[in-house]
Amino acid sequence: LDRVEAGLSVNNYRVTTYNQLYNYSGTANVITVVGPLVTASPTGISGEFSLIVGDTTSVAIPGILLVGADGRRWMRNIDGNVQMSWADADRTGINDTTAKVQAILAYCRKQGGKSKILEWNTGTYRITGTLTLGTEQVINFEPGVIIDFHAPAPATTMLFSASNQRGVYLNGNGTIIKGNRGVYADGSALHI
Repeated sequence: LDRVEAGLSVNNYRVTTYNQLYNYSGTANVITVVGPLVTASPTGISGEFSLIVGDTTSVAIPGILLVGADGRRWMRNIDGNVQMSWADADRTGINDTTAKVQAILAYCRKQGGKSKILEWNTGTYRITGTLTLGTEQVINFEPGVIIDFHAPAPATTMLFSASNQRGVYLNGNGTIIKGNRGVYADGSALHI
């Protein structure tokens, strides 16, 4: 919903982190997250969020729909592709990122009946479960993406599942998938 159509004047406030947005209790209806600077550039979370007036039930989506400490919902204004970096998932490979990655994938699947393209940004992502893909799901992997797959038992756990889906595209050059189950007893390769 366009802010002008909703009769809202644009009252913009700037913060550096998602945490500051979560804790914001002022009167602005648009918050710009500028992101903390790492060297000379923002961390990848930068973006503009609009207050969803009257919404008290929407579930949080990391980096897309944020729920403040006061219960207000803030939706990212998206123009173009969705960026994995928005989820603020650990890109060092140390912490499990499965839930944040799955939430971003689910968001990309259900936008107006048409999937949004996901740009999977460079970094090492620790994944501990199957990531479910949907019809017309498109993921563009940047060079340098490393997926460190730590599959739980059983040995047939897949990294990606797209059962009964069509038009699923995983694009990229230079993506590495590491796993704790490189080869199974029967000699078959890691399930992707």
